Amino acid sequence: MSDYSVTLSTTEPNNYVGLIKLRQGDVASQSIQATITANGQLFNFDHLAVFFNAVLPNGNVVRDKVTEVDYVNSKLNYIVADSFLQEVAQVTAWFSFENDEKIIDSTKNFQYSVIGGWKECIPQGNYIYELSEIQREIEEIISNKDFTSLISKISSLETDVKYLD
Repeated sequence: MSDYSVTLSTTEPNNYVGLIKLRQGDVASQSIQATITANGQLFNFDHLAVFFNAVLPNGNVVRDKVTEVDYVNSKLNYIVADSFLQEVAQVTAWFSFENDEKIIDSTKNFQYSVIGGWKECIPQGNYIYELSEIQREIEEIISNKDFTSLISKISSLETDVKYLD
């Protein structure tokens, strides 16, 4: 497994993470372990959802929820999904911290390189969900056993559809 340990800031103008090379096709074997800081101190992102985001060279944006988070020590571990390795190129990435789909803060951008490898992938990004992301969201809804937010979203969509008709 390739692990890249980095320190990322929400306030510094640049994140110098060194050379991160991720190989296409190395599924679930490459991770970015990040310590998050703000103004030189550990960044408190307690109770916020964390997402890994990237802009691919074709302009598509991909994102995935980070599930391994150590809130006490301001650390996270993200195992890079295949959708972030679609093109052999330099990719711009960042982590965002969100509360109910509202972005509270994010790290400054950093770069990683995608190097060629075996790949069989459907291009993704901008409105195309990965099956693993859909499965994770369904499991979260089921484990909470509180369908209020889901029913609210469905009601909102029904209202929008009725308005459009």
